[in-house]
Amino acid sequence: MHILHIITGLRPSGAELVLYRLILNDHRNTHSVISLTQVDEIGTMLIKNGVDVYALEMQNFWNYAVGVLRLFSIVYKIQFDLIQSWMYHADVVASCISLLTGKPVYWGVRNGTLSVKYSKSHTFLALKFCSFISHRIPKKIISCSNSAANTHVELGYDKARFIVIPNGFDTEIYKPNSASRLSIRSELSIPASLPVIGFVARFDPQKNHGLFLESASKALSSGIEFKILLVGRDMSSKNYLLSSMIKRYSLSNHVITIGPQRDIPSIMNCIDLLVSTSSFGEAFPNVLAEAMACGTPCLSTDVGDSRQIIGDTGWIVSSYRPEEISVAIYRALLEITDDYAWNYRQQRCRQRILSNYTIEDMVSGYNKIWVGDNSD
Repeated sequence: MHILHIITGLRPSGAELVLYRLILNDHRNTHSVISLTQVDEIGTMLIKNGVDVYALEMQNFWNYAVGVLRLFSIVYKIQFDLIQSWMYHADVVASCISLLTGKPVYWGVRNGTLSVKYSKSHTFLALKFCSFISHRIPKKIISCSNSAANTHVELGYDKARFIVIPNGFDTEIYKPNSASRLSIRSELSIPASLPVIGFVARFDPQKNHGLFLESASKALSSGIEFKILLVGRDMSSKNYLLSSMIKRYSLSNHVITIGPQRDIPSIMNCIDLLVSTSSFGEAFPNVLAEAMACGTPCLSTDVGDSRQIIGDTGWIVSSYRPEEISVAIYRALLEITDDYAWNYRQQRCRQRILSNYTIEDMVSGYNKIWVGDNSD
């Protein structure tokens, strides 16, 4: 079949990276992608792999009319069999195309909870509209996590149409690699034996960098030495807010910021413990599974499906209190000194991903839905 994907944008983030992995690993179907905004990095990567990508450039109100005309032109040019949309605005647009063309549409729900404070009003409007038409238009609503599905059912979405397909990861790319570990540490001048805590996330209120840095500062007071590696968009000294936080918690000599990185598997091998302190919005935190596939244990707040992903291989903290998170960090770092216990934990991390979250499982899940519903 020819699958037409519609997505809000193609910047390197959670849903966009899942779309990329899905298309590159699905050898059964042909795929085309429409971005409501720009091509960006993920779009460029898809194009290099032979995928047709179209950008509508609908960044503001004045571009909407031109974008809609271009959308219709593209839709009627492509001979597609079904539509797979990703996120609220794309779900709305895809539903309109479905009504106009008669082609089935499958929605993608990627958010856990939305913050009234940090989310835009038009996002809430799109969500509300989707909840109303969810009982009529999509053939299925594919969620990446159980928590996201439950949240959206509570918001009025049609429960009967939900299917949960967890995100999947290429375990031949995300795997333990001691050479990568030593190489990255050498580049960053980090001693091979010094514990490193990684925080891999863009600078965003959702990720709660302040909570992490305060917790790490308190953990340092316990006497265990470690480095903190901050990876992601706006993770640099040019970020005034981030720099202020680092100084406030007296972490200047302990923090290394390296911005966004393409080689995430090497980063996950470089660190000893991945910490996530997200406070809202997470459905399926990809960084947890990426780290675990590389044999790196994780410590996370109890958001989205974090508890289900980590299982008994790491640490879940139910509180947003830095005192409690710092204690969990201390306990994790203390275990690193026990080679046998830590190696066993690392093995269980990778095995959990191999058993539950492979790229093959995710691609198969989507194909079962797409092909099964359209086998006639």
